[in-house]
Amino acid sequence: MTDRSEPGTPFDPDELRRRLNEAVGGIAPAPDALERLRRGVPRRRRMRRAAAVGTGLCVLTLGALGVLNTGLLDKSRESIVRLADPAGSQQGRGIPRDGEIHGDTSQYPNHHQAASPRPGAARPGASGTLPPLVHPAPSATLVPSVPAPDVTATPVQPQPCTSGELLDTGAGEVNPQPDGKSGVGFFEYRNSGQQPCSVGGARGPAKVTVVDPASGSEVPFQPGGSTGGPQGMADVPQDRLVVVPPSGEVRFQFGWTAATDQSGAPERCTQPQTEKTQATSWTVQVRLSPGDPTISSRDVSPMCQGTLYVSGFYLKDQQQNTG
Repeated sequence: MTDRSEPGTPFDPDELRRRLNEAVGGIAPAPDALERLRRGVPRRRRMRRAAAVGTGLCVLTLGALGVLNTGLLDKSRESIVRLADPAGSQQGRGIPRDGEIHGDTSQYPNHHQAASPRPGAARPGASGTLPPLVHPAPSATLVPSVPAPDVTATPVQPQPCTSGELLDTGAGEVNPQPDGKSGVGFFEYRNSGQQPCSVGGARGPAKVTVVDPASGSEVPFQPGGSTGGPQGMADVPQDRLVVVPPSGEVRFQFGWTAATDQSGAPERCTQPQTEKTQATSWTVQVRLSPGDPTISSRDVSPMCQGTLYVSGFYLKDQQQNTG
Protein backbone atom coordinates (compact mmCIF):
# COMPACT_ATOMS: atom_id res chain seq x y z
CA MET A 1 0.00 0.00 0.00
CA THR A 2 1.36 3.36 -0.95
CA ASP A 3 2.15 5.63 1.96
CA ARG A 4 0.25 8.94 1.37
CA SER A 5 1.15 10.46 4.68
CA GLU A 6 2.62 13.91 4.58
CA PRO A 7 5.64 14.86 6.57
CA GLY A 8 4.61 15.61 10.11
CA THR A 9 1.24 13.76 9.83
CA PRO A 10 0.71 11.73 13.04
CA PHE A 11 -1.62 9.13 11.43
CA ASP A 12 -1.61 7.12 8.30
CA PRO A 13 -4.59 8.12 6.04
CA ASP A 14 -5.68 4.53 5.62
CA GLU A 15 -5.57 4.00 9.35
CA LEU A 16 -7.62 7.16 9.90
CA ARG A 17 -10.24 6.00 7.35
CA ARG A 18 -10.48 2.61 9.09
CA ARG A 19 -11.03 4.18 12.48
CA LEU A 20 -13.76 6.51 11.11
CA ASN A 21 -15.56 3.54 9.56
CA GLU A 22 -15.42 1.70 12.91
CA ALA A 23 -16.80 4.78 14.68
CA VAL A 24 -19.85 5.22 12.45
CA GLY A 25 -20.37 1.66 11.36
CA GLY A 26 -23.03 0.96 13.97
CA ILE A 27 -25.07 4.09 13.19
CA ALA A 28 -28.29 3.42 11.21
CA PRO A 29 -31.19 5.78 10.37
CA ALA A 30 -34.30 5.55 12.51
CA PRO A 31 -37.29 3.79 10.91
CA ASP A 32 -39.37 7.04 10.73
CA ALA A 33 -36.52 9.36 9.73
CA LEU A 34 -37.74 9.74 6.14
CA GLU A 35 -41.31 10.44 7.27
CA ARG A 36 -40.13 13.12 9.72
CA LEU A 37 -38.11 14.77 6.97
CA ARG A 38 -41.17 14.86 4.72
CA ARG A 39 -43.34 16.34 7.47
CA GLY A 40 -40.78 19.04 8.01
CA VAL A 41 -40.95 20.25 4.38
CA PRO A 42 -43.90 22.72 4.93
CA ARG A 43 -42.19 24.21 8.01
CA ARG A 44 -38.94 24.72 6.13
CA ARG A 45 -40.85 26.35 3.25
CA ARG A 46 -42.56 28.74 5.67
CA MET A 47 -39.21 29.64 7.17
CA ARG A 48 -37.79 30.39 3.72
CA ARG A 49 -40.83 32.56 2.83
CA ALA A 50 -40.54 34.46 6.12
CA ALA A 51 -36.88 35.07 5.44
CA ALA A 52 -37.65 36.34 1.93
CA VAL A 53 -40.39 38.67 3.22
CA GLY A 54 -38.13 39.98 5.95
CA THR A 55 -35.43 40.72 3.39
CA GLY A 56 -37.93 42.63 1.21
CA LEU A 57 -39.13 44.70 4.14
CA CYS A 58 -35.57 45.56 5.08
CA VAL A 59 -34.90 46.77 1.52
CA LEU A 60 -38.04 48.94 1.50
CA THR A 61 -37.21 50.36 4.94
CA LEU A 62 -33.67 51.25 3.89
CA GLY A 63 -35.04 52.98 0.75
CA ALA A 64 -37.53 55.02 2.79
CA LEU A 65 -34.81 56.01 5.26
CA GLY A 66 -32.67 57.18 2.37
CA VAL A 67 -35.44 59.46 1.11
CA LEU A 68 -36.03 60.88 4.60
CA ASN A 69 -32.31 61.48 5.10
CA THR A 70 -32.18 63.43 1.82
CA GLY A 71 -35.02 65.72 2.99
CA LEU A 72 -33.37 66.23 6.39
CA LEU A 73 -30.05 67.11 4.76
CA ASP A 74 -31.76 69.75 2.60
CA LYS A 75 -33.36 71.31 5.67
CA SER A 76 -30.03 71.21 7.51
CA ARG A 77 -28.33 73.07 4.67
CA GLU A 78 -31.06 75.74 4.75
CA SER A 79 -30.61 76.15 8.52
CA ILE A 80 -26.83 76.52 8.09
CA VAL A 81 -27.33 79.28 5.49
CA ARG A 82 -29.65 81.16 7.85
CA LEU A 83 -27.16 80.88 10.71
CA ALA A 84 -24.39 82.19 8.46
CA ASP A 85 -26.43 85.36 7.76
CA PRO A 86 -27.97 86.36 11.12
CA ALA A 87 -28.76 89.89 9.87
CA GLY A 88 -31.26 88.58 7.32
CA SER A 89 -34.14 89.23 9.68
CA GLN A 90 -33.23 92.91 9.81
CA GLN A 91 -32.88 93.12 6.04
CA GLY A 92 -36.34 91.59 5.68
CA ARG A 93 -37.63 94.65 7.55
CA GLY A 94 -35.65 97.08 5.42
CA ILE A 95 -32.81 97.61 7.98
CA PRO A 96 -29.21 97.26 6.67
CA ARG A 97 -27.21 94.38 8.09
CA ASP A 98 -24.73 96.70 9.92
CA GLY A 99 -27.54 98.53 11.73
CA GLU A 100 -27.08 101.80 9.81
CA ILE A 101 -30.00 103.58 8.21
CA HIS A 102 -29.60 105.95 5.26
CA GLY A 103 -32.29 108.59 4.87
CA ASP A 104 -35.25 109.17 7.19
CA THR A 105 -34.63 107.65 10.64
CA SER A 106 -37.95 108.61 12.24
CA GLN A 107 -39.32 105.07 11.91
CA TYR A 108 -36.16 103.51 13.39
CA PRO A 109 -35.43 105.41 16.66
CA ASN A 110 -32.95 102.82 17.96
CA HIS A 111 -30.55 103.08 15.03
CA HIS A 112 -28.14 105.84 14.03
CA GLN A 113 -27.94 107.45 10.63
CA ALA A 114 -24.87 107.05 8.50
CA ALA A 115 -23.76 108.74 5.37
CA SER A 116 -24.74 107.03 2.19
CA PRO A 117 -21.74 105.41 0.54
CA ARG A 118 -20.55 106.57 -2.82
CA PRO A 119 -21.65 104.50 -5.81
CA GLY A 120 -19.25 101.63 -6.33
CA ALA A 121 -17.59 102.04 -2.93
CA ALA A 122 -17.45 99.03 -0.68
CA ARG A 123 -18.88 99.32 2.81
CA PRO A 124 -16.30 98.85 5.55
CA GLY A 125 -16.44 95.41 7.07
CA ALA A 126 -18.68 94.05 4.31
CA SER A 127 -17.58 91.46 1.80
CA GLY A 128 -17.41 92.67 -1.78
CA THR A 129 -17.70 89.23 -3.31
CA LEU A 130 -21.27 88.22 -2.51
CA PRO A 131 -24.29 90.56 -2.31
CA PRO A 132 -26.28 90.42 0.91
CA LEU A 133 -29.36 88.22 0.95
CA VAL A 134 -32.54 90.26 0.60
CA HIS A 135 -35.71 88.77 2.03
CA PRO A 136 -38.80 90.37 0.49
CA ALA A 137 -41.27 91.86 2.92
CA PRO A 138 -44.50 89.91 3.27
CA SER A 139 -47.29 91.14 1.03
CA ALA A 140 -50.24 92.78 2.74
CA THR A 141 -52.59 92.29 -0.20
CA LEU A 142 -55.88 90.85 0.98
CA VAL A 143 -57.23 87.97 -1.08
CA PRO A 144 -61.00 88.33 -1.53
CA SER A 145 -62.97 85.40 -0.22
CA VAL A 146 -64.71 83.31 -2.83
CA PRO A 147 -68.10 81.94 -1.79
CA ALA A 148 -68.37 78.18 -1.87
CA PRO A 149 -70.39 76.86 -4.80
CA ASP A 150 -73.86 75.60 -4.14
CA VAL A 151 -73.65 71.84 -4.32
CA THR A 152 -77.25 71.18 -3.39
CA ALA A 153 -78.46 68.45 -5.70
CA THR A 154 -81.62 69.22 -7.62
CA PRO A 155 -83.98 66.26 -7.37
CA VAL A 156 -84.63 64.65 -10.73
CA GLN A 157 -88.30 64.27 -11.52
CA PRO A 158 -89.29 60.91 -13.04
CA GLN A 159 -90.47 60.84 -16.62
CA PRO A 160 -94.25 61.07 -17.18
CA CYS A 161 -96.04 57.74 -17.35
CA THR A 162 -96.98 56.55 -20.82
CA SER A 163 -100.11 54.78 -21.95
CA GLY A 164 -98.09 51.59 -22.33
CA GLU A 165 -96.79 51.72 -18.75
CA LEU A 166 -100.08 52.35 -16.92
CA LEU A 167 -102.25 49.24 -17.11
CA ASP A 168 -105.88 49.13 -15.97
CA THR A 169 -106.09 46.74 -13.01
CA GLY A 170 -109.82 46.15 -13.63
CA ALA A 171 -110.66 47.19 -10.08
CA GLY A 172 -112.41 50.39 -11.15
CA GLU A 173 -116.15 50.72 -10.81
CA VAL A 174 -118.99 53.15 -11.51
CA ASN A 175 -121.93 53.67 -9.13
CA PRO A 176 -124.74 55.72 -10.71
CA GLN A 177 -127.82 56.73 -8.76
CA PRO A 178 -130.99 54.83 -9.71
CA ASP A 179 -132.34 57.82 -11.66
CA GLY A 180 -128.98 58.46 -13.38
CA LYS A 181 -128.90 62.11 -12.29
CA SER A 182 -125.57 61.65 -10.50
CA GLY A 183 -122.94 59.04 -9.84
CA VAL A 184 -119.36 58.45 -8.72
CA GLY A 185 -116.74 56.07 -10.09
CA PHE A 186 -112.99 55.48 -10.06
CA PHE A 187 -110.29 53.88 -12.20
CA GLU A 188 -107.15 52.13 -10.98
CA TYR A 189 -103.83 51.61 -12.79
CA ARG A 190 -100.53 49.81 -12.15
CA ASN A 191 -97.09 50.96 -13.27
CA SER A 192 -95.81 48.02 -15.34
CA GLY A 193 -92.46 49.69 -16.10
CA GLN A 194 -89.08 49.09 -14.46
CA GLN A 195 -88.64 52.75 -13.38
CA PRO A 196 -90.82 55.21 -11.41
CA CYS A 197 -92.99 57.49 -13.53
CA SER A 198 -95.23 60.47 -12.76
CA VAL A 199 -98.86 61.39 -13.40
CA GLY A 200 -100.67 64.68 -12.91
CA GLY A 201 -98.66 67.83 -12.30
CA ALA A 202 -98.35 70.00 -15.40
CA ARG A 203 -100.20 67.39 -17.46
CA GLY A 204 -103.26 67.78 -15.30
CA PRO A 205 -105.80 65.08 -14.51
CA ALA A 206 -106.84 62.19 -16.68
CA LYS A 207 -108.87 63.10 -19.78
CA VAL A 208 -112.36 61.59 -19.33
CA THR A 209 -114.91 61.63 -22.17
CA VAL A 210 -118.38 60.12 -22.59
CA VAL A 211 -119.24 58.52 -25.95
CA ASP A 212 -122.61 57.36 -27.30
CA PRO A 213 -121.91 53.95 -28.89
CA ALA A 214 -125.05 54.18 -31.01
CA SER A 215 -123.85 57.24 -32.91
CA GLY A 216 -120.14 57.03 -32.12
CA SER A 217 -120.11 60.70 -31.18
CA GLU A 218 -119.03 62.32 -27.92
CA VAL A 219 -121.76 63.29 -25.49
CA PRO A 220 -121.09 66.92 -24.49
CA PHE A 221 -120.59 67.45 -20.75
CA GLN A 222 -119.80 70.66 -18.94
CA PRO A 223 -116.26 70.27 -17.48
CA GLY A 224 -116.06 70.55 -13.70
CA GLY A 225 -113.13 70.66 -11.34
CA SER A 226 -112.17 68.39 -8.49
CA THR A 227 -114.52 70.10 -6.02
CA GLY A 228 -118.24 70.65 -6.00
CA GLY A 229 -118.96 67.20 -7.41
CA PRO A 230 -121.47 64.65 -6.19
CA GLN A 231 -121.34 63.31 -2.68
CA GLY A 232 -118.59 60.72 -2.09
CA MET A 233 -116.15 62.08 -4.67
CA ALA A 234 -112.53 62.59 -3.60
CA ASP A 235 -111.35 66.18 -3.15
CA VAL A 236 -107.89 65.83 -4.75
CA PRO A 237 -106.33 68.79 -6.66
CA GLN A 238 -106.09 68.14 -10.37
CA ASP A 239 -102.50 69.45 -10.61
CA ARG A 240 -101.11 67.15 -7.92
CA LEU A 241 -97.93 65.41 -9.11
CA VAL A 242 -97.81 61.75 -8.09
CA VAL A 243 -94.76 59.51 -8.54
CA VAL A 244 -95.79 55.92 -9.16
CA PRO A 245 -93.10 53.36 -8.22
CA PRO A 246 -92.66 50.17 -10.26
CA SER A 247 -95.65 47.88 -9.62
CA GLY A 248 -97.28 50.75 -7.70
CA GLU A 249 -100.99 51.45 -8.11
CA VAL A 250 -102.61 54.84 -8.64
CA ARG A 251 -106.26 55.95 -8.80
CA PHE A 252 -108.45 58.88 -9.71
CA GLN A 253 -112.19 59.46 -9.29
CA PHE A 254 -114.82 61.01 -11.52
CA GLY A 255 -118.47 61.92 -11.04
CA TRP A 256 -121.33 63.71 -12.76
CA THR A 257 -124.47 65.67 -12.00
CA ALA A 258 -127.37 66.00 -14.43
CA ALA A 259 -128.39 69.21 -16.14
CA THR A 260 -132.09 69.94 -15.82
CA ASP A 261 -134.57 71.95 -17.85
CA GLN A 262 -136.85 74.66 -16.49
CA SER A 263 -139.16 72.06 -15.00
CA GLY A 264 -136.29 70.38 -13.14
CA ALA A 265 -136.28 67.25 -15.29
CA PRO A 266 -132.95 65.99 -16.64
CA GLU A 267 -132.35 67.00 -20.24
CA ARG A 268 -130.86 63.79 -21.64
CA CYS A 269 -130.30 60.42 -20.03
CA THR A 270 -129.73 56.82 -20.99
CA GLN A 271 -132.52 54.35 -20.39
CA PRO A 272 -132.02 51.28 -18.23
CA GLN A 273 -133.29 48.05 -19.66
CA THR A 274 -136.91 47.09 -18.87
CA GLU A 275 -139.21 44.38 -20.07
CA LYS A 276 -140.53 46.65 -22.84
CA THR A 277 -137.50 48.73 -23.76
CA GLN A 278 -133.96 47.92 -24.84
CA ALA A 279 -131.19 49.18 -22.61
CA THR A 280 -129.09 52.10 -23.79
CA SER A 281 -125.77 53.11 -22.24
CA TRP A 282 -122.91 55.50 -22.71
CA THR A 283 -119.23 54.62 -22.58
CA VAL A 284 -116.80 56.45 -20.31
CA GLN A 285 -113.30 56.54 -21.85
CA VAL A 286 -110.01 57.57 -20.20
CA ARG A 287 -106.81 58.95 -21.77
CA LEU A 288 -103.70 60.38 -20.09
CA SER A 289 -103.56 63.32 -22.52
CA PRO A 290 -105.65 64.46 -25.50
CA GLY A 291 -104.72 62.36 -28.51
CA ASP A 292 -103.30 59.48 -26.45
CA PRO A 293 -104.67 55.96 -26.80
CA THR A 294 -107.60 54.99 -24.59
CA ILE A 295 -106.39 53.17 -21.48
CA SER A 296 -109.82 52.45 -19.91
CA SER A 297 -113.42 52.10 -21.02
CA ARG A 298 -116.62 51.44 -19.01
CA ASP A 299 -120.28 51.29 -20.06
CA VAL A 300 -122.54 53.29 -17.72
CA SER A 301 -126.33 53.24 -17.47
CA PRO A 302 -128.32 55.09 -16.38
CA MET A 303 -126.36 58.28 -16.88
CA CYS A 304 -127.65 61.80 -17.48
CA GLN A 305 -125.89 64.55 -19.40
CA GLY A 306 -124.65 67.48 -17.29
CA THR A 307 -121.39 68.40 -15.56
CA LEU A 308 -118.43 65.98 -15.43
CA TYR A 309 -116.02 66.18 -12.46
CA VAL A 310 -112.53 64.62 -12.43
CA SER A 311 -110.20 64.44 -9.41
CA GLY A 312 -106.42 64.42 -9.37
CA PHE A 313 -104.39 61.24 -9.07
CA TYR A 314 -103.55 59.65 -5.73
CA LEU A 315 -101.75 56.46 -4.74
CA LYS A 316 -104.02 53.57 -3.85
CA ASP A 317 -102.76 53.32 -0.27
CA GLN A 318 -103.08 57.06 0.43
CA GLN A 319 -106.02 58.97 1.91
CA GLN A 320 -108.30 60.22 -0.84
CA ASN A 321 -109.74 63.41 0.60
CA THR A 322 -106.49 65.34 0.98
CA GLY A 323 -105.59 68.63 -0.64
